[in-house]
Order: sequence, then C-alpha cells, then structure tokens
Amino acid sequence: MCLVGFFVPVVQSVQWRALLVCLKEEVAYSFPRDVCKGATEMRKLIVRVCAVIFIVCAVLLLASYFGVTADSCWDAQPDFIDCKVKAEQGDARAQFNLGRMYHKGDGVPQDYVMAHMFYNLAAWNGYEGKAKEFRDTIARLLLTPYQIAEAQRLAREWMEEHQ
Repeated sequence: MCLVGFFVPVVQSVQWRALLVCLKEEVAYSFPRDVCKGATEMRKLIVRVCAVIFIVCAVLLLASYFGVTADSCWDAQPDFIDCKVKAEQGDARAQFNLGRMYHKGDGVPQDYVMAHMFYNLAAWNGYEGKAKEFRDTIARLLLTPYQIAEAQRLAREWMEEHQ
C-alpha cells in the first residue's frame, strides 16, 4: 500500500509520449525541461520497481530452497495435512501445532481431548515450547478426569502406532 502511495503521484505526473522520447534519446530538444525531468523520475521508478521484484523473487527462491511452501506446518496458519504427516514421523513441533489447531478449532473442529493428546505427545518428544503448560492448563480448566484419561490413552496408542 505504501509503495502505491509513493509511485502513483510520479506516474500520474508523467506525459507518456514525451517521456518515451526522453528515455530513448536521452535529450529531447523539442520538449520542455520538466517533461524530461519526468523521464529521470521514471528511471528512478523503474529501478525501484525492479529492486522490489528482485527482492520478492529472492525471498521466494530461498523459501522454496529451504522447503517452505504455502502448505507448510510451520506457517502462521499451518496446514493440517502437512502437520499430521510430520507428526506421524515424530516431529514434536508438528505435534504441538496439531494440539494448537485442535485447541483453537483452527481448520479442525475444536476438541480439547485431541489438543491435550497432541500437546502431551509434543512434550514427550521434547518440544521446547509451551506444550506442557498448555496441556496442563487444558487438563485443569477444560477437561474432566475421564477426558484426561481418554487423552492419555489416545496418546499412548499414538506412540505405539507411530514409533
């Protein structure tokens, strides 16, 4: 938005036909000085736009090189399928993200038992975030003793099945 606000006045002030002559010829004797001044501003604009395009392409290239995709489990809005696959491979961070998704109802139905289970798995697998704290808070405030037992049973079954 701020780029548009910066470039629009420059683009609107340019007399296009005269500008093309100024860009091509470098000097334009038949045009007033202020028109060719627009050519200088246009050159600056073109350089800035090219720089922005280059930076965006570089960031996208680096992201693809390091395996960050639009459906990544590590995004601000993680992808459920990607997280589930990584969680099944024992990735504690993916297990934590699944717990958070179930906890908040983000992309899945809200389910505190499943959230407790995935937070528990993340804690068991050494996740250094707040998995234990979130698991304990859910257990203390949102679950009955029966639901806690169910979440622990599901976590044990998950561990047996996936490790």
